[in-house]
Amino acid sequence: MDRSTTVSSPAQEPLLWAMAAATMEKENPTLSSSSTTSSFTCEWNYDVFISFRGADTRSDIQKIPYLHDSDMDLSQHHGVRLNKKLDKEQTRKEKAEAHLYTIIKVALDADLYEQIGKDLYFDLVDHDKVRRFRIPKQTPFTLFKEEVAREFGIPVIYQRFWFWAKRQNQSYRPNRPLMPQEETQSVGQLAEQVSNKANNAELKLFLELEIGQDFGLIPPPEKSKEDLLLFFKLYDPLHEKLCYIGRFYVPASGKPMDILTRLKEMAGFSLDEEIELFKEIKFDPRDMCERVGKDFPFRASELEDGDIICYQKACEVGNGVPFRYRDVPSFLKYAYNHKTSHKYHEVLDLTTLKIAFHHATEDDVVIHTIRLPKKSVVVDVINDLKSKVDLSHPAAELRLLRISDHKIMKIFSIREKIEDITKYGTIRAEEIPEEEKNLGTDDKLIHVYHFKTYIEQNQQHIQNFGHPFFLVIHKHEELVHIKLRIQKKFRVPYDEILKWKFASVRFHRSKYLHKSVYDEFKKGSTYGDWEQYLGLEHGD
Repeated sequence: MDRSTTVSSPAQEPLLWAMAAATMEKENPTLSSSSTTSSFTCEWNYDVFISFRGADTRSDIQKIPYLHDSDMDLSQHHGVRLNKKLDKEQTRKEKAEAHLYTIIKVALDADLYEQIGKDLYFDLVDHDKVRRFRIPKQTPFTLFKEEVAREFGIPVIYQRFWFWAKRQNQSYRPNRPLMPQEETQSVGQLAEQVSNKANNAELKLFLELEIGQDFGLIPPPEKSKEDLLLFFKLYDPLHEKLCYIGRFYVPASGKPMDILTRLKEMAGFSLDEEIELFKEIKFDPRDMCERVGKDFPFRASELEDGDIICYQKACEVGNGVPFRYRDVPSFLKYAYNHKTSHKYHEVLDLTTLKIAFHHATEDDVVIHTIRLPKKSVVVDVINDLKSKVDLSHPAAELRLLRISDHKIMKIFSIREKIEDITKYGTIRAEEIPEEEKNLGTDDKLIHVYHFKTYIEQNQQHIQNFGHPFFLVIHKHEELVHIKLRIQKKFRVPYDEILKWKFASVRFHRSKYLHKSVYDEFKKGSTYGDWEQYLGLEHGD
């Protein structure tokens, strides 16, 4: 059928629609108007008939869709901003509903292959980088397994989940598989069973999958107390690389000698190659890795489910070859020291700032922690902050202010060193309003602070509160118009703004205003007279 689009006249329209409907009903009887149910999803493979009601008076040029580059930029910006806002709302919603859900983090062998030797060397996995599920607490674990089947494409019959456990030596390993009776419980019950956090417990699991000889999935084997699940890492001293190479079950009464052939095959070594085995024990507060005797039973070496054995070619141990880290223990010690030193120098070389960002059109004030090299300047902070916040428009400019006692004390120069401003505590960041960038000859920029008064020892005192701000005032602009602008800024009800009193305040002395504001303020520097402000007197 011709897929072109046909434009009909109003006179033709009823006939054309009737023809289309008749054709659809003939080819798909279930689409007739008398049909109330359908057992399938239909596809609309028919011409589209469009009717324009009335004459189109636009010129040919006007009919061509047209979009400025700036419009596209603005559209993209609003799209990004909308996504950020939705993400923020979703995060808030998740926090508010956290007590209703259980977070389940599922690690697979693929995560171990991906992370070990790249993101980590000790233990097996970083759980913050594995697949995360957010499941209602009352959900039976059996239903969660069906969700895993849909997500990973792994049928339930092939799934066996293990609990992780933190040991006394601070290592974190798969501890034991879930028992059949445990899988009948809810995910919330299981999380509380293995976590100290009753309300926001996480459930961390290892998903064991077994591959058959034809490389297809097979059900996990029966496991007895005699069977130990061990994980293996391979070390290459020439390239100074440690990687995950696999896992398998061994009998607790068996000996490492019994699995040497399998380990060599996994590593691609020749069968006559001698290898050395080491047990990874812990790395906090210091690393510990011990040699494993090949002729001692696994049980005698105190190996248990979830333990890690690292191995390498024996000829590379103590043969005089000038490797920097010739064996597993020396490499793990290096990795531990390097990690510790790296974190230490990161802390030494960075300056941390707390920035309170005030959005131009929203009431929310969000605190951002920014870490930058000590030699950075204010403009670096601004550029970093722009990547973290929602701006009112793409070209918005930011400034950093020092606020003290609810007053603006300083506007930081963009070239000021950040190590000189950390002493001020939390710094305020805000967009610079467009009207401030385009001040007229007679315009004035003044400080505006909220305040209330109280009597102490028969004297009236002023106490500031809330967020201070700048305001552009125009010549001949009366107080009533300024009130309306401030009402719009704070979205204050009209009957409430009528109760506010406006005053010119200088050196803690106030002069209440009733009509003119402009003449009360001198035209000083860019940001006006720092000792004088327009005071808004009202309740908190």
